[in-house]
Amino acid sequence: MVMMLANNRSFQVFKWVGLALSLVGVVACSEAIDLGQISHSASSVVSEASIPPGDATTHLLSQTAEALVFTLCFESATWRRPSVENQLAQLEAMPRYGSAIYQEPLKSVFDGFAAYDVVSFTSYGLSARLEPLYFSGLGTVEADVLGCYDGNQPEAINNGETLELWVMNHRVEAIGWTGDRYRVTASPTDGGMQVIFVPRREQSLSPLIEVVTPEQVLIPSTSGDWQP
Repeated sequence: MVMMLANNRSFQVFKWVGLALSLVGVVACSEAIDLGQISHSASSVVSEASIPPGDATTHLLSQTAEALVFTLCFESATWRRPSVENQLAQLEAMPRYGSAIYQEPLKSVFDGFAAYDVVSFTSYGLSARLEPLYFSGLGTVEADVLGCYDGNQPEAINNGETLELWVMNHRVEAIGWTGDRYRVTASPTDGGMQVIFVPRREQSLSPLIEVVTPEQVLIPSTSGDWQP
């Protein structure tokens, strides 16, 4: 796939630093973790907040991207994100969260993931995948998503060879490297989700990832990476 970029959108970088989950000693996948030691970083977020209302295309710079061959590990056309109310009720029923899902700081972490259709990762840890997965509404495809980490994928992610994307309610058409950021073109869909692996062209701790529709409308994204 060859991706020609006539424009490159201005962006704003947001961070979630110091958002610590307060639950201690919970068990997930037979692994006890302290959620109080986890903070999520969204330093690679490219958000629509930087685009003035009604001005979705005038703040773009002309660039051509190197087309990247990405790997589609898993796709579900039938997945649908549950309503916030149903999602919170499902999380409350899980021993991992209980009523703490309605309290701070856990509620803010949930709200952050539930608001985005694109989540990116540059590091891997099994426990570190569970909050993004559950809070994004992907619990119904948990086994399929976690099945993407067989073989050498975790090592490739942690070694900086591979970038991971979870894409919801959109379908990726092309991915390119502009020289300073990844540019993902994704078409809106009626539900559905994808797990995608992208070869990296940089070694930044917080790579810039810009996601747009074919009509150049920005799709806000967030990072699911965590810092101990």
